[in-house]
Amino acid sequence: MIASLWPLVFTFAFLGSAFATPSHQHPFLSSGPGADKIFTPDLVKFVQSLVDEHKVPGLTIGIVKADGGTEYEAWGRKTEDGDAMTADTLVDIGSCSKAFLTAAFGILIDDYAHGRNTTPLPVGVKKLDWDTKVKSILPDDWKLADPWATDLADFVDIFSHVSGLPRNDFAYKATDTPLDALRRLQHLRPAFELRQTWSYNNMMFMVGAHIISTYTGSFTQFVEDRIFKPLNMTSTTYSTTNALKSGKATQSWTEDGRRIPWWFTKDNTADLSAGAGGIISSVEDMTKWIGMLLNSGVEPTTNATVIPQSALDKVTTVNAIVQGTASPPDLGISGYGLGWLRTTYAGHDIISHNGGLPGANAYVLWAPSDKVGVVALANADGKYLAETSAGLAILRKLLGLPAAVLPFNVNTEHNARRPLTAPTDCGVMSDLPPYDYTGVYHDEGYGTVVICNASSTSHHCSQVLSAFGSIGAVDSSPGRPAQLFAAFPAVWASHIRLTHVQDTRFVLEATYIFPEGYGRNTTPFGTILGDPGETGFFTFVVENDTVVGMGLSGTVDVPTKREKEGGTVQHTSDAWLEKLPSE
Repeated sequence: MIASLWPLVFTFAFLGSAFATPSHQHPFLSSGPGADKIFTPDLVKFVQSLVDEHKVPGLTIGIVKADGGTEYEAWGRKTEDGDAMTADTLVDIGSCSKAFLTAAFGILIDDYAHGRNTTPLPVGVKKLDWDTKVKSILPDDWKLADPWATDLADFVDIFSHVSGLPRNDFAYKATDTPLDALRRLQHLRPAFELRQTWSYNNMMFMVGAHIISTYTGSFTQFVEDRIFKPLNMTSTTYSTTNALKSGKATQSWTEDGRRIPWWFTKDNTADLSAGAGGIISSVEDMTKWIGMLLNSGVEPTTNATVIPQSALDKVTTVNAIVQGTASPPDLGISGYGLGWLRTTYAGHDIISHNGGLPGANAYVLWAPSDKVGVVALANADGKYLAETSAGLAILRKLLGLPAAVLPFNVNTEHNARRPLTAPTDCGVMSDLPPYDYTGVYHDEGYGTVVICNASSTSHHCSQVLSAFGSIGAVDSSPGRPAQLFAAFPAVWASHIRLTHVQDTRFVLEATYIFPEGYGRNTTPFGTILGDPGETGFFTFVVENDTVVGMGLSGTVDVPTKREKEGGTVQHTSDAWLEKLPSE
């Protein structure tokens, strides 16, 4: 994602600083200009050390060299039985899919410009281009909470993550369609004004997929016909069913090594995720994608234009600043185009994107002036540092740069998902004020949540507590922080747990519980998204000794417009869930 799950667009910057002051030196062998073989034994051994160090079940890497040639290597396993990863092993590429959507949008714009698509546009819309207002294309459904953004947002805005909305990754549900997600937007609070701040948002790419489906018949079919087929990406698909039937799909694991199912298996969920992070591919196929990008949008073998040059230029041109300062010695300012991150590395122009889902990580980067590229796919989440270190090591060889020192034993690797066991003391523990936090809470954007505590006895809460209890995550013993629990059937979670930190504030932990385990290991387990506090906090508001609601905050890394304005929790929170009267 979707993206994501939380795409590490800053991983590049972290590695740049880590190169300068590593915790443990481990040089790789650098090849000078003119060297033919990139995957030398020393480099293969180095990547293996990364796989071992970060406990990556399986990793595949493909490269495109300056002469147009390709190389592939694979490490580790793709199944519990020990079947080896190979260059044609299929992995979900997550948010690296976003670039395919923006490419498809550029193709659609070009189709309209040259009369290849005659599907009528809404009344009053004379042409479709990047500056077209989203409202004019979706007159019946596009509406944001901010009227100004509703009227003025164009396609560059929504695809470069400057719509003003925070991620809101818990707002859409597993049962939603892209149209459902689109219609939810009007109920979601903006964190910023339109174009004020770069703020990653998967939902806008769901909107993009819906638009392409509206004006072509099917977004996924359009991408397959106009990108996959011309590039001979014969194994690449949006369908988990097709990937599994092919026999090429890997199995997938969590960051801590528990096997989990492929995340998007139901047809409607696959449709929802398609634009933001739904592509399943291999390094063998993805090097074909990179080769075309390096060849100005033209497939090198057939000489057929896949992406018009104007569209390729548009999606790779920075529209929003992600990191406004350079990171010596190697990294420059980072910016985001439309589905691509762009920066400089050791003086070389680099375009890249990460992708992450439960059970998968992906990393794609290419240097347009140097005509080289790298793609790395891992079959577990939380492995960004390993695959990015490997990717940059290979990039240095491709660019003929001298040997660099890469980070080892660095404890700052992003934990996409980690085990959910006993409560985590995330802050200052204080006595829990004696209010009744249990009950039904509702927000039009986030839906309805039933909050339970460890002593709740309703049928619903008994099921919720049973699920948490199966993994030993209910602990009301003296001295432990108080906890609240809820079922939360979103795309990324089945449940949430709130752990008290101070006053009426609770850290949010979003988890997916597998009460019967998965794969050969049938012991119950749960995985939690991110580290404590990464997904946000809930603060309950009490009036006249009665809880009236809870505000979600902390879903954005920087202070939001509401937080800067100050005021009540109801005003400053990213979402406000009102407590409904008990029956």
